Amino acid sequence: MSNLMKLYHIVRPVLSLIPVGSFIIGIILSLFNPFSWSLYQYSSVFMFFILSSLSLPIFLLSYLSIFLLGISSSCLNSLVDAEDSDLGSFRKDYQNPIVYYGVSPTQMKIIMIFCFITSFFISLYVSLVFAVMILIGSLISISYSYYPRMKRRAPLDVIWNAVGLFTLPFIAGWIVFHNSSEILFHSILVFRLSYYFWIGGEILLIFMVLISTSWFPFLEMVGGTLIGGAFYVLTAVLDFDSDKRSGIKTISVFLGKRYSILLSLLLYVSGVLIMFEHIVFDWRTILLVFTTAFFMVYLVLKPDRKNTWNLIKWISLTTLILIATEIILIVIRA
Repeated sequence: MSNLMKLYHIVRPVLSLIPVGSFIIGIILSLFNPFSWSLYQYSSVFMFFILSSLSLPIFLLSYLSIFLLGISSSCLNSLVDAEDSDLGSFRKDYQNPIVYYGVSPTQMKIIMIFCFITSFFISLYVSLVFAVMILIGSLISISYSYYPRMKRRAPLDVIWNAVGLFTLPFIAGWIVFHNSSEILFHSILVFRLSYYFWIGGEILLIFMVLISTSWFPFLEMVGGTLIGGAFYVLTAVLDFDSDKRSGIKTISVFLGKRYSILLSLLLYVSGVLIMFEHIVFDWRTILLVFTTAFFMVYLVLKPDRKNTWNLIKWISLTTLILIATEIILIVIRA
């Protein structure tokens, strides 16, 4: 059992899966039709599953590559933080394996290097452009955790986390969809069948395929990045005391707890407003958004660390349930 717990804290699966989720969102929105929300709601996710089945090796290898890079980044962060901020940090579900589980720095370095090399070689098989994105992701990780350690340089820590956990994997998802000839061939085939039967008309069909394979969901990327930044700011508040004691100037140390939570609320609301078109059609998403905003306002008034941690867990769990439910319902309807 102790070995499993040790593995859990080394891998940090929740954190490593966040960029995988952002990557999948980027792929799904590559199928998005900017002229019709209803087509997106009822067809894009379903077509994503069809494409995943037709191009299963490419998709699985992409997920694995990003997940391994996430593990490598977590190992690097644990290595550096074990020397200062994690020595007396707030006890979350994750604990530094070097400080609390007896994992040696050498072991962490071996795992880190192995995961990065494996991730990179897998990405080369997917596509050369995707491999470049993996390299950029590793540079963001190194510059955040190690040198020049952007974690210390608020507000750059917010930007680095938002870009690394959402923006970059989101763009990578879009790139893999468009850069893989295998996926592009299958997508055109799927579009041909779906739009022909659901819409009808060969000319309109060709137009929709061209739009869907060239349009980039810029506003969705910006909105998701702002929401990702908001989520990071909340996590920074949790480590306020240990970071301040260690002289690490994160955004929470720079602004203080209350103003950091206020910044998180502003980023969250801004991201939601940008993605309003996607939210307004689903009552479950509206409920999640307003409930989250309400609790964030409460935290601004009473910036308690335990309440902040409970909010983060609640957002994460509720979002996962919401996404899973939405996907299941769409597939059933289709």
